[in-house]
Amino acid sequence: MPPHLRGRLGALTLGLLVLEVVSAMQIFTLATVLPVVAHALSGTALYGAALSIGAVAMFVTMPLVPAAIARFGLPRVLTAGTALYVAGTAVAATAPTMVVFVAGRGIGGLGSGFLASLGLSAVASQFPAERRAGVISLLSAAWIVPGIAGPPYAALVTALLGWRVALVLLVPGLLAARLIVARRLTFAPATRRVPVPLPATIAFVVAIGTTLAGQQLAPPFGFAIVVAAALATLVVAARFAPPGTLRVRRGSAAAVGGMFVVTFAYFGADGIVTLAALDGMGRPLVAGGAILTASTLAWSFASLAQPWLLQRLHVPARRLAALGGYGLAVGLAGAAVALARDPHSTGAFVAFASAWVVAGAGMGVAYPAFSATAVDVRPEAALVAANATVLAELLGAMLSQSVAGAFVGGRALPGALGPHLTTAYVVYACAALAIPAFASRTQARRAFARPA
Repeated sequence: MPPHLRGRLGALTLGLLVLEVVSAMQIFTLATVLPVVAHALSGTALYGAALSIGAVAMFVTMPLVPAAIARFGLPRVLTAGTALYVAGTAVAATAPTMVVFVAGRGIGGLGSGFLASLGLSAVASQFPAERRAGVISLLSAAWIVPGIAGPPYAALVTALLGWRVALVLLVPGLLAARLIVARRLTFAPATRRVPVPLPATIAFVVAIGTTLAGQQLAPPFGFAIVVAAALATLVVAARFAPPGTLRVRRGSAAAVGGMFVVTFAYFGADGIVTLAALDGMGRPLVAGGAILTASTLAWSFASLAQPWLLQRLHVPARRLAALGGYGLAVGLAGAAVALARDPHSTGAFVAFASAWVVAGAGMGVAYPAFSATAVDVRPEAALVAANATVLAELLGAMLSQSVAGAFVGGRALPGALGPHLTTAYVVYACAALAIPAFASRTQARRAFARPA
């Protein structure tokens, strides 16, 4: 039995595993049914907003978490986050229009912002440094079960009971898992007053909102606004990251920056996989779900190999991160080629699915390597480190999904959907090529400076 499953930390590890599995099931459910929701509510134009609004809303509350916990205590913060999450899910599941669905996703995102760094904070604060990489790899590998069961579950429940039931059926399990972890998670009392970063948070949200609004503007101004607002978002985001992140300072700053790049390269492309299968290649919903399953299995099995590569073969984490980046770039490029060449043929579909499996394996190697390096900190710095890492991850995913929305849902680009899907995967492949540069500057050092 692995050491992190034994002793007093075993219960916490199992709680984190349950939380990871149920959370992943919820993510797969949304990714699988969102095209169905968009068609049912006649809201394809808001596809990008529905895809990214949850992450946008999380940015309203996530920067406030350290100050909120210091001022009100962990139990009250978790209670507020849970209440908002449940309310948002209820609104989305009962939405009569796509606008209301997006609003529900936004309310739920506000609650998730209070809860997002829960798991990573537990790893950084409760586990000794030599065991963190193993726990993170185990949590990443836990996606095997959701990868197999998630998309089929979503497709089956949607077919039998409707997408509304599919969205709410997992909520009780998710709440129970969060309670298990929260009961075992404590932070040392703050030794000084933690400032509330309201001005920076407001500027952050305004920049993100402008990124989304640009999707709905006519070309060429719409796309230009999306790009400019995304750059402004990165500048403001540096306020919540380790000093030197924008300059890719060696160490934890580069690890946090690498987390942003790897999630940007992957999650926007992942969010349009089912759309590419349905509308780009003429395949049924179950085919898109099968691609997501295969890719997630590749991610999970690659993650399981992390401890063996790190401890037995002594492969440095930075080399693993670089290797994963190359694999992700190859997979994204292969998906673009498959979509560009006779997308309705069987060969193109097989090539697209195979390329996305390669991309998933690349993420399975790169993602845990960046995560483990970013939270290799002292226990008293765990909350700040985890918050910065999760913020970088979510920001990468949100901006990536906003770019995906500009390509496939908004009015920022003219033309047919097919070429836009191909171009989107080319953009993400180019982004993935930057991952090795970030990886080369990461080192697992025991230092983490607070945000400036």
